[in-house]
Amino acid sequence: MLKQVVVFGIFLSLVVAVPASGRDMPAGKWWKNPRVIEHLQLSVNDMERLDQAFFNSRKNLIKLKSVLDMERLQLDNLLENEHLDEGLTIEAYRRVEKARTELAMEQFLFILETRKILGYERFLKIKAFRERVKNRMRNRHQ
Repeated sequence: MLKQVVVFGIFLSLVVAVPASGRDMPAGKWWKNPRVIEHLQLSVNDMERLDQAFFNSRKNLIKLKSVLDMERLQLDNLLENEHLDEGLTIEAYRRVEKARTELAMEQFLFILETRKILGYERFLKIKAFRERVKNRMRNRHQ
């Protein structure tokens, strides 16, 4: 039974790859888009600060993703052993979840930094812009 719970937990964690907090922001360097620059009235200073925040976040994300990949590899190895050590496997799963949480936190911290740079009004505008783009994409695929 415990083995089934662990395997199901791993499956569920692999299916839910994007944390909810990251869904509120467009992907990539959206502040480089001329329409966004105009719509949000971004200054050169705003864009430089966003670039720096993005760079710092990406560095951290790369490190954290590497840790997550390594923890997943170790968990997979334990699950594939002929003789399952439940204690080690559960501990490995906890390390995977901890690494996933740290990765999600870094994504959230970038959103938080973006919110500080943009301020309240412009942050709401970029969220609304993101929703419009998502709706257009959804309508194209129907």
